[in-house]
Amino acid sequence: MDTSEYLSDDTLETRHLLGTRVIKNMAAAALLLQLVACSSEEGPKKLPERNAPTTAEYTLDTSTTFRNDVDTMSAMTNETEIIKNLENLQNTAVAEWLYEDSEIVENALTSTLEKGRETMTIPQLVLYNLPDRDLDNHSAGGADNSDVYINWVEKISETIASQPTVIVVEPDAIPLTESMDVPARQERIRTLAKTLDTLSVNKNTAVYLDLGNSDWLSPQIAAQLLREVNEQSQSDIRGISLNVANYHSEEDTRVYAAAIEKEYGERLFVLIDNSRNGPPAKVKDGVWCNPEGQTLGEVDPLFDARQAVETAYIKTPGQSDGVCGISQKPAGEFDSHLLLDQLR
Repeated sequence: MDTSEYLSDDTLETRHLLGTRVIKNMAAAALLLQLVACSSEEGPKKLPERNAPTTAEYTLDTSTTFRNDVDTMSAMTNETEIIKNLENLQNTAVAEWLYEDSEIVENALTSTLEKGRETMTIPQLVLYNLPDRDLDNHSAGGADNSDVYINWVEKISETIASQPTVIVVEPDAIPLTESMDVPARQERIRTLAKTLDTLSVNKNTAVYLDLGNSDWLSPQIAAQLLREVNEQSQSDIRGISLNVANYHSEEDTRVYAAAIEKEYGERLFVLIDNSRNGPPAKVKDGVWCNPEGQTLGEVDPLFDARQAVETAYIKTPGQSDGVCGISQKPAGEFDSHLLLDQLR
């Protein structure tokens, strides 16, 4: 069987109905109706053609460390609600982040793709290895230079080949260009454009270029940066990711995405990270580094190639942003106290 054709039409429709969210209140329903009206009356009407998998469930990540940490937490608590939430988390797909270490990346990528093939599901991958990653902040690092980075991306792209995948390209990389000098900014734009071109040869890979969150770039600046990348690329931008590792509500993020589309002049596929923006929204505005009050949000159980907006857990639940806020763990490390806060 061609792995790009994971589900029959009947199964697709059933899974689509099961994965569709229930609008929980009239305010949210009114907001979505407003977005539909705006997109049909003022903005571009048709979604672009793109390379993407057919609809299927996401692959449960193969990070044994994370799953074992969650199991350990279950054994340490007697709170029924927490145990139930941990069990649900064990059955929720989480994106696999690919960093600079070639051996680790090769092992993680190979095992994730293998599981995707075995279960006929779609892996979610995050590229996070751009030179000057996070500009000397908590997650600083990345490849030595653009050539090394592009070689790294090419190997990943060749390994994926025609297998169905979803890829988020370099969280925060575009917004951080606003803090770079002109030569460094131009080099980053060129590198991201080359990354998109490299991944575009994979017919079953849905690619989302990250644009930060709704409290960072104005829609006008976000659209301009997209145009700058597009001008350097041989393949048009089809998708963007938003709210990765951040706390803005899905509703606000949908409004932000619609505003970017209007400024950009083209429809875009949007992937929203709902890993830390669940109700109640108690995170203080402007606080991003392990703030108190974050909770897990809701996600779609599958990738639906027909949907303009998708939701997923891109940031790993319980993973620290750095030694800050309510966590004393370095960036990228699991913190059981942080996850407990998210689950409550």
